[in-house]
Parts: sequence; structure tokens; C-alpha cells
Amino acid sequence: MVASVNKAFKTLDWLQPEDTKFYDAIRVVLCRRTQLSSVESELQTHQNEEFDAVSSIQSRLKEAVARSKADYWKAIERVSGLKSLVFEIREVLKKLEHESAWEEALLVDWKRE
Repeated sequence: MVASVNKAFKTLDWLQPEDTKFYDAIRVVLCRRTQLSSVESELQTHQNEEFDAVSSIQSRLKEAVARSKADYWKAIERVSGLKSLVFEIREVLKKLEHESAWEEALLVDWKRE
């Protein structure tokens, strides 16, 4: 951009315009174009920073979702294991209750004799 501005001013100096208003207008246009270029560059920098920030957040969210899914499946497995254990304990308890009732019945019969 600077090279283009310098080239334009060299060309104007070579042409030596008689109207200074024209020369000043060209200078203003070139200055504004330089400012615009600077603002565009700054905007691009901010857009890149925002893109990087969004990408970082998106990456962290994906990781969090993956961890949550893994934790969910671990919890499902744990609950399933606990349900199996509860079932087994209930079966053992039923067996013990049955044995206890049988023993009580034997005791009652033994006392009668």
C-alpha cells in the first residue's frame, strides 16, 4: 500500500498538476485509502482473534461433552452392577429367610415332642 501511494505521488509530481486542489484531493484520497487499509488489517486481526477464541471454546465444549458421555456410561455400568448385586443379595436373603423359617418350624416340632 505504501509503495502504491509513493508511486502515485511520484506520478503526480512528474505530471505537476497546476491545480493544487486536485493534488490535495488526490492526497486526501490516498491518505483515506491508507487509513482504510489499516482499519481492514485491524479488523482482520480482531476477526482472527475471535475465531481463535470461538475455536478454543468449541474445543473445550467438545472435550466436556466427551467426558460427560464417558461419565454417563460409567454411571450406567455402575448402576447395572449395583442392580445385579442387589438382586443377588435379595436372592440370598430369600434363601436365608426360607432356611430360617424351616429351622423355626423344626424348633417348634422339637418343643412339641
